[in-house]
Amino acid sequence: MEINHYTINTQHNRVSGTEDVQNETIEYLTNLIRNTNEGDPIELLDGATMELTTEQGGYVATIKVSDDIVLVTAGACNKMQAKKIWKQMMKIAEPSLPNKIELFPVQPPFILDLLFPGASLHQDILAWTGDFTKCLGHLLLDEKNKWN
Repeated sequence: MEINHYTINTQHNRVSGTEDVQNETIEYLTNLIRNTNEGDPIELLDGATMELTTEQGGYVATIKVSDDIVLVTAGACNKMQAKKIWKQMMKIAEPSLPNKIELFPVQPPFILDLLFPGASLHQDILAWTGDFTKCLGHLLLDEKNKWN
């Protein structure tokens, strides 16, 4: 499975394939999500937590520190949920985007990352969020993964 990984702030896109994510990483993330009570923040690295909302074919994940400083929000979807997730991510991004972004600059399935200003103060966490959201996208969007 190939997924477009698009950063809204920079309009940078990279494509990643299933082979870019190790099976051990998929297994680790699966266990991390399963072993966290629904609605509770998921403990990540470097003091960061993630709030995760999933539905069939899409999800939105928010990575925070100190319970209230949002660093990154990532939305991802397959073709079925593309319009809904795109609109949701654009609504989140609207206050920080000087110009509107045209609809669907990349084709689904996609992962959309949005960096918040507070991320620049947490370079240790920012160093791994792109790879993390890529792995999360492959876990949650690839139908071959039985995570739930």
